[in-house]
Amino acid sequence: MPRTHKFTMLSIIMLIAVPAMVCGELGQLPDNVEIIDSGSYQHIVMDSEHVWMLKFYSDMCGSCAEFQPLWEHITEDFNLGRALKIGIVPIDEPEGLSLAQELKILERGLPVVILASNPFDREDYQILHAGGDSEALPEESELEGRLSSLLQDLQMDEEGFFLKNSPI
Repeated sequence: MPRTHKFTMLSIIMLIAVPAMVCGELGQLPDNVEIIDSGSYQHIVMDSEHVWMLKFYSDMCGSCAEFQPLWEHITEDFNLGRALKIGIVPIDEPEGLSLAQELKILERGLPVVILASNPFDREDYQILHAGGDSEALPEESELEGRLSSLLQDLQMDEEGFFLKNSPI
């Protein structure tokens, strides 16, 4: 095989495999994670009585790939999947991009993690992390602290999920 074919084949393999390995969200979604887009945001997130944590990301985003281990720690190791509804919004998809534009998420840089806790205003959310806020990723403890602070005044239902707009 000529050298140019090797390079071309390797390039094709890398273009297909690297985004899947780095962000891999759509291929290996845990049971407690929903894919959210402009068509599902209203009935899944807004109409829910529970607080939702959403991550807006792109498979082509280097910062999103760097953030992935921290996201996994927060959603899995920190056990937030038992207290918050978890969703991802892939902006590489037209419906995900549409939602990100509608909520003005892209102005913050990627990735962006929000808490949707107001059942009456779809554009009222708390930003937990925005890729454009700093050059460095936050420390795990810093992100956990922000999250705890945002959740401290919310009540939980009998299943242990935080409820929207439910100050104690």
